[in-house]
Amino acid sequence: MVSILIMNGPNLNLLGTRQPEVYGATTLKEIEKVCAQQAASVGADVDFFQSNHEGDLIDRIHAARGKFDGIILNAGALSHTSIAIMDAIFSCEIPTIDMHLSNIHRREEFRHTSYVAKAAIGSIAGFGPGSYLLAIDAMMMHLANAMEPATGAKAKKEPLATTRTQMVPDEAPAQAEKETKEELASDPAPNPPTPADLAAEIAAATASTNSEKKNDIEEAVKDAAQVSKPETTKSGLTKPVLKKSTTSAFNEMFDTPSKEVLDSLGIIAPELNPPGKKEEAPKTGKSPLRSFRKFS
Repeated sequence: MVSILIMNGPNLNLLGTRQPEVYGATTLKEIEKVCAQQAASVGADVDFFQSNHEGDLIDRIHAARGKFDGIILNAGALSHTSIAIMDAIFSCEIPTIDMHLSNIHRREEFRHTSYVAKAAIGSIAGFGPGSYLLAIDAMMMHLANAMEPATGAKAKKEPLATTRTQMVPDEAPAQAEKETKEELASDPAPNPPTPADLAAEIAAATASTNSEKKNDIEEAVKDAAQVSKPETTKSGLTKPVLKKSTTSAFNEMFDTPSKEVLDSLGIIAPELNPPGKKEEAPKTGKSPLRSFRKFS
Protein backbone atom coordinates (compact mmCIF):
# COMPACT_ATOMS: atom_id res chain seq x y z
CA MET A 1 0.00 0.00 0.00
CA VAL A 2 1.15 3.54 -0.80
CA SER A 3 2.21 5.51 2.29
CA ILE A 4 2.00 9.31 2.40
CA LEU A 5 3.28 11.69 5.09
CA ILE A 6 1.23 14.88 5.57
CA MET A 7 3.24 17.59 7.35
CA ASN A 8 2.16 20.99 8.70
CA GLY A 9 4.40 23.84 9.79
CA PRO A 10 4.16 26.73 12.30
CA ASN A 11 0.80 28.08 13.50
CA LEU A 12 -1.23 25.50 11.58
CA ASN A 13 -2.18 23.91 14.91
CA LEU A 14 -4.40 27.00 15.42
CA LEU A 15 -6.57 26.34 12.37
CA GLY A 16 -10.26 27.04 13.05
CA THR A 17 -9.51 30.01 15.28
CA ARG A 18 -6.64 31.71 13.44
CA GLN A 19 -7.88 34.24 10.85
CA PRO A 20 -10.87 32.17 9.73
CA GLU A 21 -11.52 34.73 6.96
CA VAL A 22 -8.22 33.57 5.41
CA TYR A 23 -7.73 29.97 6.57
CA GLY A 24 -11.31 28.88 7.22
CA ALA A 25 -13.08 27.52 10.33
CA THR A 26 -12.03 23.87 9.95
CA THR A 27 -9.64 22.64 12.62
CA LEU A 28 -6.47 20.65 11.90
CA LYS A 29 -7.95 17.55 13.54
CA GLU A 30 -10.96 17.70 11.25
CA ILE A 31 -8.69 18.06 8.23
CA GLU A 32 -6.66 15.02 9.28
CA LYS A 33 -9.84 12.94 9.67
CA VAL A 34 -11.06 13.84 6.18
CA CYS A 35 -7.60 13.16 4.72
CA ALA A 36 -7.51 9.66 6.26
CA GLN A 37 -10.87 8.85 4.68
CA GLN A 38 -9.77 10.18 1.29
CA ALA A 39 -6.51 8.19 1.41
CA ALA A 40 -8.29 4.96 2.34
CA SER A 41 -10.67 5.40 -0.62
CA VAL A 42 -7.76 5.58 -3.08
CA GLY A 43 -5.72 2.77 -1.47
CA ALA A 44 -3.19 4.80 0.50
CA ASP A 45 -2.06 4.99 4.11
CA VAL A 46 -1.36 8.42 5.64
CA ASP A 47 0.55 9.68 8.65
CA PHE A 48 0.42 13.22 10.09
CA PHE A 49 3.04 15.51 11.66
CA GLN A 50 2.89 19.15 12.80
CA SER A 51 5.58 21.30 14.39
CA ASN A 52 6.26 24.98 14.99
CA HIS A 53 10.02 24.41 14.76
CA GLU A 54 12.02 24.34 11.55
CA GLY A 55 14.51 21.77 12.84
CA ASP A 56 11.75 19.31 13.77
CA LEU A 57 10.32 19.52 10.28
CA ILE A 58 13.75 18.91 8.76
CA ASP A 59 14.36 15.91 11.05
CA ARG A 60 10.99 14.43 10.10
CA ILE A 61 11.79 14.80 6.39
CA HIS A 62 15.07 12.97 6.95
CA ALA A 63 13.34 10.19 8.86
CA ALA A 64 10.77 9.77 6.08
CA ARG A 65 13.39 8.49 3.67
CA GLY A 66 12.75 4.83 2.95
CA LYS A 67 9.50 4.80 4.96
CA PHE A 68 7.10 6.96 2.88
CA ASP A 69 6.42 7.06 -0.83
CA GLY A 70 5.52 10.76 -0.83
CA ILE A 71 5.22 13.88 1.32
CA ILE A 72 2.50 16.56 1.33
CA LEU A 73 3.97 19.62 3.05
CA ASN A 74 2.18 22.77 4.24
CA ALA A 75 5.17 24.55 5.76
CA GLY A 76 3.22 27.74 6.54
CA ALA A 77 5.40 30.84 6.78
CA LEU A 78 8.55 28.69 6.52
CA SER A 79 7.63 28.07 2.89
CA HIS A 80 8.78 31.60 2.10
CA THR A 81 11.94 31.67 4.24
CA SER A 82 13.42 28.21 4.79
CA ILE A 83 16.17 27.26 2.39
CA ALA A 84 17.07 24.49 4.87
CA ILE A 85 13.72 22.74 4.33
CA MET A 86 14.19 23.06 0.58
CA ASP A 87 17.63 21.44 0.87
CA ALA A 88 16.19 18.64 3.04
CA ILE A 89 13.62 17.79 0.35
CA PHE A 90 16.30 17.80 -2.32
CA SER A 91 18.56 15.59 -0.19
CA CYS A 92 15.97 12.95 0.68
CA GLU A 93 14.67 12.66 -2.90
CA ILE A 94 11.09 11.90 -1.80
CA PRO A 95 8.33 13.20 -4.10
CA THR A 96 6.92 16.24 -2.28
CA ILE A 97 3.92 18.46 -3.00
CA ASP A 98 4.00 22.10 -1.84
CA MET A 99 0.52 22.85 -0.42
CA HIS A 100 -1.25 25.94 0.92
CA LEU A 101 -4.76 26.66 2.23
CA SER A 102 -4.85 30.20 0.81
CA ASN A 103 -3.79 31.49 -2.61
CA ILE A 104 -0.37 32.83 -1.67
CA HIS A 105 -0.06 34.66 -5.01
CA ARG A 106 -2.99 36.95 -4.11
CA ARG A 107 -1.52 37.92 -0.75
CA GLU A 108 1.54 39.95 0.32
CA GLU A 109 4.41 40.02 -2.14
CA PHE A 110 6.80 38.27 0.26
CA ARG A 111 4.47 35.24 0.22
CA HIS A 112 4.69 34.88 -3.60
CA THR A 113 7.99 32.98 -3.34
CA SER A 114 7.98 29.43 -2.00
CA TYR A 115 11.32 27.70 -1.45
CA VAL A 116 9.49 24.42 -0.86
CA ALA A 117 7.98 24.69 -4.37
CA LYS A 118 11.48 24.84 -5.88
CA ALA A 119 12.13 21.30 -4.59
CA ALA A 120 8.58 19.96 -4.98
CA ILE A 121 7.03 18.06 -7.91
CA GLY A 122 4.12 20.53 -7.87
CA SER A 123 2.11 23.08 -5.89
CA ILE A 124 -1.55 23.31 -4.84
CA ALA A 125 -2.90 26.50 -3.24
CA GLY A 126 -6.11 28.41 -2.63
CA PHE A 127 -8.71 25.67 -2.06
CA GLY A 128 -8.83 25.77 1.76
CA PRO A 129 -9.13 22.28 3.41
CA GLY A 130 -9.82 20.90 -0.07
CA SER A 131 -6.19 21.58 -0.98
CA TYR A 132 -5.21 18.54 1.15
CA LEU A 133 -7.63 16.26 -0.70
CA LEU A 134 -6.42 17.52 -4.08
CA ALA A 135 -2.84 16.95 -2.95
CA ILE A 136 -3.61 13.28 -2.05
CA ASP A 137 -5.12 12.65 -5.49
CA ALA A 138 -2.18 14.41 -7.21
CA MET A 139 0.35 12.34 -5.24
CA MET A 140 -1.40 9.07 -6.12
CA MET A 141 -1.44 10.06 -9.80
CA HIS A 142 2.25 10.93 -9.70
CA LEU A 143 3.23 7.68 -8.00
CA ALA A 144 1.09 5.65 -10.44
CA ASN A 145 2.82 7.30 -13.42
CA ALA A 146 6.23 6.74 -11.83
CA MET A 147 5.53 3.01 -11.35
CA GLU A 148 3.86 2.50 -14.76
CA PRO A 149 7.03 1.95 -16.84
CA ALA A 150 8.05 -1.00 -14.64
CA THR A 151 4.64 -2.72 -14.70
CA GLY A 152 3.13 -1.55 -17.99
CA ALA A 153 6.12 -1.78 -20.32
CA LYS A 154 5.35 -5.31 -21.44
CA ALA A 155 1.71 -4.49 -22.23
CA LYS A 156 2.71 -1.45 -24.28
CA LYS A 157 5.44 -3.26 -26.16
CA GLU A 158 3.16 -5.68 -28.00
CA PRO A 159 1.03 -3.06 -29.83
CA LEU A 160 4.23 -1.29 -30.88
CA ALA A 161 5.65 -4.54 -32.23
CA THR A 162 2.40 -5.26 -34.09
CA THR A 163 2.39 -1.81 -35.68
CA ARG A 164 5.99 -2.18 -36.74
CA THR A 165 5.27 -5.58 -38.27
CA GLN A 166 2.50 -4.08 -40.38
CA MET A 167 4.66 -1.22 -41.61
CA VAL A 168 8.02 -2.98 -42.05
CA PRO A 169 7.80 -6.79 -41.72
CA ASP A 170 10.75 -8.40 -40.02
CA GLU A 171 10.83 -11.08 -42.72
CA ALA A 172 11.34 -8.59 -45.56
CA PRO A 173 15.08 -7.94 -45.07
CA ALA A 174 15.84 -11.68 -44.72
CA GLN A 175 13.77 -12.50 -47.82
CA ALA A 176 15.51 -9.79 -49.87
CA GLU A 177 18.92 -11.08 -48.82
CA LYS A 178 17.93 -14.63 -49.76
CA GLU A 179 16.74 -13.57 -53.24
CA THR A 180 19.95 -11.64 -53.83
CA LYS A 181 22.06 -14.68 -52.99
CA GLU A 182 19.97 -16.85 -55.35
CA GLU A 183 20.41 -14.39 -58.21
CA LEU A 184 24.17 -14.31 -57.70
CA ALA A 185 24.31 -18.11 -57.65
CA SER A 186 22.28 -18.47 -60.89
CA ASP A 187 24.15 -15.73 -62.75
CA PRO A 188 27.71 -15.63 -61.48
CA ALA A 189 29.85 -12.67 -62.38
CA PRO A 190 32.34 -13.23 -65.29
CA ASN A 191 35.97 -13.81 -64.52
CA PRO A 192 38.04 -10.62 -64.53
CA PRO A 193 40.18 -10.08 -67.70
CA THR A 194 43.77 -11.28 -67.59
CA PRO A 195 46.75 -9.06 -68.50
CA ALA A 196 47.03 -10.92 -71.82
CA ASP A 197 43.40 -10.12 -72.68
CA LEU A 198 43.93 -6.45 -71.91
CA ALA A 199 47.05 -6.34 -74.08
CA ALA A 200 45.15 -7.91 -77.00
CA GLU A 201 42.33 -5.35 -76.70
CA ILE A 202 44.83 -2.46 -76.68
CA ALA A 203 46.60 -3.84 -79.78
CA ALA A 204 43.30 -4.22 -81.66
CA ALA A 205 42.24 -0.66 -80.80
CA THR A 206 45.62 0.68 -81.94
CA ALA A 207 45.41 -1.21 -85.25
CA SER A 208 41.90 0.14 -85.89
CA THR A 209 43.04 3.73 -85.20
CA ASN A 210 46.06 3.35 -87.50
CA SER A 211 43.82 1.98 -90.25
CA GLU A 212 41.51 4.99 -90.02
CA LYS A 213 44.44 7.38 -90.14
CA LYS A 214 45.84 5.54 -93.16
CA ASN A 215 42.55 5.87 -95.04
CA ASP A 216 42.41 9.60 -94.27
CA ILE A 217 45.94 10.11 -95.59
CA GLU A 218 45.26 8.14 -98.76
CA GLU A 219 42.11 10.15 -99.44
CA ALA A 220 44.00 13.41 -98.98
CA VAL A 221 46.69 12.24 -101.39
CA LYS A 222 44.03 11.44 -104.02
CA ASP A 223 42.56 14.91 -103.63
CA ALA A 224 45.98 16.48 -104.01
CA ALA A 225 46.59 14.41 -107.15
CA GLN A 226 43.65 16.13 -108.80
CA VAL A 227 45.76 19.24 -109.18
CA SER A 228 47.35 19.11 -112.65
CA LYS A 229 50.55 20.64 -113.84
CA PRO A 230 50.45 24.42 -113.93
CA GLU A 231 49.64 25.99 -117.30
CA THR A 232 51.04 29.24 -118.61
CA THR A 233 48.69 32.18 -119.27
CA LYS A 234 49.15 34.86 -121.98
CA SER A 235 50.63 37.19 -119.39
CA GLY A 236 53.33 34.68 -118.62
CA LEU A 237 51.87 33.69 -115.22
CA THR A 238 51.22 30.15 -114.25
CA LYS A 239 48.15 28.86 -112.46
CA PRO A 240 47.20 25.38 -111.31
CA VAL A 241 44.22 23.73 -112.92
CA LEU A 242 41.88 21.98 -110.51
CA LYS A 243 40.11 18.90 -111.67
CA LYS A 244 36.85 17.60 -110.33
CA SER A 245 37.38 15.47 -107.24
CA THR A 246 35.65 12.20 -106.81
CA THR A 247 35.30 12.79 -103.07
CA SER A 248 31.91 14.23 -102.13
CA ALA A 249 33.28 16.02 -99.08
CA PHE A 250 35.98 17.62 -101.19
CA ASN A 251 33.44 18.76 -103.79
CA GLU A 252 31.16 20.26 -101.15
CA MET A 253 34.04 22.39 -99.93
CA PHE A 254 35.05 23.81 -103.29
CA ASP A 255 31.90 23.71 -105.48
CA THR A 256 29.94 26.96 -105.88
CA PRO A 257 26.63 26.78 -103.96
CA SER A 258 23.49 27.00 -106.06
CA LYS A 259 21.02 29.90 -105.85
CA GLU A 260 18.56 27.70 -103.98
CA VAL A 261 21.16 26.91 -101.30
CA LEU A 262 22.06 30.58 -100.88
CA ASP A 263 18.38 31.54 -100.62
CA SER A 264 17.80 28.88 -97.94
CA LEU A 265 20.69 30.36 -95.93
CA GLY A 266 19.33 33.91 -96.25
CA ILE A 267 22.14 35.04 -98.59
CA ILE A 268 21.21 37.15 -101.60
CA ALA A 269 22.64 35.51 -104.71
CA PRO A 270 24.37 37.92 -107.12
CA GLU A 271 22.48 38.63 -110.39
CA LEU A 272 24.48 37.47 -113.40
CA ASN A 273 24.04 39.20 -116.73
CA PRO A 274 23.29 36.78 -119.50
CA PRO A 275 26.16 36.45 -121.94
CA GLY A 276 26.03 38.74 -125.02
CA LYS A 277 23.79 41.39 -123.41
CA LYS A 278 25.27 44.84 -123.24
CA GLU A 279 25.11 46.93 -120.17
CA GLU A 280 23.00 50.05 -120.40
CA ALA A 281 24.49 53.30 -119.21
CA PRO A 282 22.66 55.08 -116.46
CA LYS A 283 20.40 57.96 -117.51
CA THR A 284 22.21 60.39 -115.23
CA GLY A 285 24.97 60.84 -117.75
CA LYS A 286 27.62 59.37 -115.54
CA SER A 287 29.96 56.65 -116.66
CA PRO A 288 28.41 53.21 -116.83
CA LEU A 289 28.93 50.99 -113.77
CA ARG A 290 30.48 47.60 -114.19
CA SER A 291 28.47 44.61 -113.11
CA PHE A 292 30.35 42.14 -111.05
CA ARG A 293 29.94 38.70 -112.36
CA LYS A 294 30.90 35.40 -110.88
CA PHE A 295 33.30 33.45 -113.02
CA SER A 296 33.44 29.73 -112.75
